[in-house]
Amino acid sequence: MGDGFGDLNGIVFIACTRWQPAADAPFPVSQHRGSLDGPHFPSESPLGGRFIVKFLVASDLEKARTARLRKACETKYPKVAVWKRDAGARTVLVLEENDLSLTNHQRVTDTLLPAEVNLQDTADEVFLVSSHIAKTWWVTCLRRTGKIYYDDGERFHEIDPAELIQLTRR
Repeated sequence: MGDGFGDLNGIVFIACTRWQPAADAPFPVSQHRGSLDGPHFPSESPLGGRFIVKFLVASDLEKARTARLRKACETKYPKVAVWKRDAGARTVLVLEENDLSLTNHQRVTDTLLPAEVNLQDTADEVFLVSSHIAKTWWVTCLRRTGKIYYDDGERFHEIDPAELIQLTRR
């Protein structure tokens, strides 16, 4: 348990912290109650009096993201390579993320590109589907032949998941 007072770039804050396990969570939860006051957070600010959930990961998140993407590529690319070799198919890897707080398209792209460097038979195109909003999904092209996320401009195409359900019957 700790209490604190601080000044961060002209923002004065007071915080009380209590560490305790949540009833149904196998990890500690930090609860902070604070008061922000200063030029960036005046008392009439819409942030005043709000409950904010902030996700923090104690381990090296980027190292874990790299390992997970590398494993996905090592597992999936050989499967699509068979279709490319045997049927001349254009191959596509579709990744999904449903974590608005810790994942974004830039981080996935920045992790994917180095993870693919030494792999053979990569997919021709890689897309990321953001499914954290139940009725609206967003599709972004992370990489395709000769282009990457930052070059392409093919970002955040809104799709209705119901259309995909009709297409795949799942």
